[in-house]
Amino acid sequence: MPVDIPANEPSDGQELAGAPGLEEVICILKRHSSTKETYEILSLSQEEYEGKPSFSLRRSSYARGDDNEAEALQRLIGDFGITDSPEHLRARPGRRVHVVVSTHSGTGLSTQFYDKVLAPLLEAVGLSGQPERIGAEQQGSYHLLVTQDAESVKRFAQDLSSWDGGDKDVEHTVVLLSGDGGIVDMLNGEAPCSGFRPRTRSTHFTARESCPATLV
Repeated sequence: MPVDIPANEPSDGQELAGAPGLEEVICILKRHSSTKETYEILSLSQEEYEGKPSFSLRRSSYARGDDNEAEALQRLIGDFGITDSPEHLRARPGRRVHVVVSTHSGTGLSTQFYDKVLAPLLEAVGLSGQPERIGAEQQGSYHLLVTQDAESVKRFAQDLSSWDGGDKDVEHTVVLLSGDGGIVDMLNGEAPCSGFRPRTRSTHFTARESCPATLV
């Protein structure tokens, strides 16, 4: 996981030296330090590898205290600073959180995007992936599904109701890394049957898209 810690050389006070572009910033986290107020900027870096786009999470640390850059840092914190993971990513008894990595769909970059961007991003805000079902409801964790075949997403969608333990008020957050076919399989798999109507909120990313300027 790439780590970029700028030297924080003095600037004209209008820009933060070495900081990523605004369109690349995902979020800013406050880090504990015994000496200075330190912030970590998480941003998306895109390059090209073997003719395909290659993504990685860039992590840049800045200490508040340099008067030349304090104003620029404060502006970024105001726009992108977060203190906790979003509500829909917090697993609890009434909320299940899933990340589905469709390995061979779309541009074939879902696994790379998960390993180099999404997993470290979620870990940075205190979330870890678990391959077992219990991970979907444990605080600070999520259920990770890496597809094994073309039917994995559809089977997962069909099984969502079994995660609820009969409680129809349980909600699901599904982060789906796939191509367009993954969305179709997800919707077809969760089609209502026997009067059951799943309450699932899905967030979809494809490896060909830029990561949004907010946390998932």
